[in-house]
Formats: sequence, structure tokens, C-alpha cells
Amino acid sequence: MSDIEFLSVIAMLRYNQKKYFKTRTKESLAESKRLEDIIDKEIAKRISKEDKGALKLAYAKYDAIYSTQPTLGI
Repeated sequence: MSDIEFLSVIAMLRYNQKKYFKTRTKESLAESKRLEDIIDKEIAKRISKEDKGALKLAYAKYDAIYSTQPTLGI
């Protein structure tokens, strides 16, 4: 998938997510999930193993900062 195609899929995803939150239709939710799957698979293809480790660390830091779940400090 080219970069332009990838960005187009992302734009379609955002459109369907916004549509879902306005309408709450099963169709827009299903389409959003389908597009998310395409995006996730493309990201996985583009990321090297080293990048995956860095990405996991970034997600962990993000979760630690923005998590709404109380932590026990353990």
C-alpha cells in the first residue's frame, strides 16, 4: 500500500468514526472496525522489530500518563 493509499484509509476511518458517533449505526461501526484492521495490518508491515519495541515503550509511557485507571503504585 502506498503512502497516499494509507492516508486515504486513515481519512476514511476518521470519517466513519465521526459518522458512528453522530448516528450510532451498526454499519458505520462495522466499517470503522474494518478500516482499523486494514490500518493495523499496514502498520505491522511497515514497522521493524526494533521499532516495535520502541512503539511498545511509547504506548506504555502514554498509558502511564493518560490512564484514567487509579494505580496502586505496585
